[in-house]
Amino acid sequence: MFSRTISVAFILMGSLIFCKNSVAQQQQQHEGVWLGGQVQIKFSNKWAWQHDAGFRTAGTTFLTQQYLYRTGARYFVHKNLSFVGGGAIFFSRSSLDQSNHEFGREWRLWQEAFHSVSLKKILWQNRFTTEQRFFEETNKKPAYTAYRFRIKTIFTKPVSEKWSLQLSDEYLRQAANRVFTFDQNRLMLYGLYNQNATTTFRTGYMWLLLPGRISRHILNMNYLKTLHVKQPKYKV
Repeated sequence: MFSRTISVAFILMGSLIFCKNSVAQQQQQHEGVWLGGQVQIKFSNKWAWQHDAGFRTAGTTFLTQQYLYRTGARYFVHKNLSFVGGGAIFFSRSSLDQSNHEFGREWRLWQEAFHSVSLKKILWQNRFTTEQRFFEETNKKPAYTAYRFRIKTIFTKPVSEKWSLQLSDEYLRQAANRVFTFDQNRLMLYGLYNQNATTTFRTGYMWLLLPGRISRHILNMNYLKTLHVKQPKYKV
């Protein structure tokens, strides 16, 4: 089954690269690949420590756009409701000109509420996230602070013992320089391979809409792992 996951990933990646032939040179930066891994360490049925890291490219030339590390402590009110708070650091290329090698640094604080509901054979999850973003000065921009708000809804449907399909949409707005405006919208379709109860591989497509009606097409691949310090015993 795992070999099927790898095959699907390479097919999707090949399709993404093939798009290069049908997109004008100035549009090439509208494609990209986002690779990520997340490890959640559960200490009990109430507390977990979450870590995730990512690497993102821009364009079919796979120009490095961003890499990141994020962590946070999660508290479970019960198995369907949790709250998390933590910090993150992002390194983003200050411009997508290939001759530019400067990466700007962003420090981030984030808080999240996460809720899930089982609807017969579909899992419905909702996530609300707030972020305080602190950007350091680069050659392109002065230092500034922004506050971002994110709402995400997720539908997951199992199609076999190991495989699931997931459809989600995330809407983001940001306040910066006394202006509160649309930041982006992310529409995602994934295939999930559940290797076992604690390990999942997720691969799929993301359509990213930016201000000015700019679209990006992203191949997204993630490894998700949960480590239990002891077996959880949830109270319903």
